[in-house]
Amino acid sequence: MDLRLNAGYGRSSSPNDNLAAISVDGRLYSPPFNYRYRAFAHGWAASTNLPGDQRYTIVRNGLGIDYRSPHWRLAGELHAALRHALTPGFTGNATWLYDDFWTFDAELETVSQSVPLRAQQNGYYWLASRGWRHPPLERVNVCRRWRENRRLFRQ
Repeated sequence: MDLRLNAGYGRSSSPNDNLAAISVDGRLYSPPFNYRYRAFAHGWAASTNLPGDQRYTIVRNGLGIDYRSPHWRLAGELHAALRHALTPGFTGNATWLYDDFWTFDAELETVSQSVPLRAQQNGYYWLASRGWRHPPLERVNVCRRWRENRRLFRQ
């Protein structure tokens, strides 16, 4: 079993409002099976205070599978945002480990946790069933490592 937790805190840079947001993101991985696969459960929760003393909280839970080989890392996850009446979504990513120095990766999210909470509260969360009114998050990265684990990221 492998547990990975991340927590975040942020404050608004606007002088007109005093908004803050917190988030917790966790994944619990199963032991490997069939040498290259692991199942995982993913939970993400975020909360912010909005103008007018309103509080907005969203919780997203998902289940997925992770595949690893010497040159590839693949993951797929089905999840639901409980705040939006079980809004279903999919997240998939692929990483190609070309050698010890170069990696290339891509990700697609149909309902993204990267959308600011204030936008989600107003109905702006990327969702396929709404006719892609708000497009999915697509990301492509190239990473070059030097000695001592230093990296150069390009998007």
